[in-house]
Amino acid sequence: MTEWFAIPSYPMLEITRGGRVRAKSSPVTRMSRWGKLATYRFREIELRHGNQHGYPVVRARRTGSSSPIYVHRLMALTFVRGYQSGFHVNHINGIKKDFSPENLEWVPNEENIRHAWRTG
Repeated sequence: MTEWFAIPSYPMLEITRGGRVRAKSSPVTRMSRWGKLATYRFREIELRHGNQHGYPVVRARRTGSSSPIYVHRLMALTFVRGYQSGFHVNHINGIKKDFSPENLEWVPNEENIRHAWRTG
């Protein structure tokens, strides 16, 4: 059985250690097209990975609109210690598609850029 973990800062999302991301089931109340309040229940759904600048991404809502979220950032928020405001996620081995927690670390932006130049 797959174990799902809550993602800090993204209360509607869960992630596995393998990088699978899903949106949790949730009720939403909104105005129907006939002008009455209606409650809908969105079902749990696994989000498919897309690709942006060579990095796997998923599209999800955090506030009002849907936006791309890097899978490696979700993995780091959930499994890697050391997050500070303004820090970026660095892939230790330089491989963009390797988003395992052991390959990720939080670093200042300058260090992330230096590492990118060193690893090509």
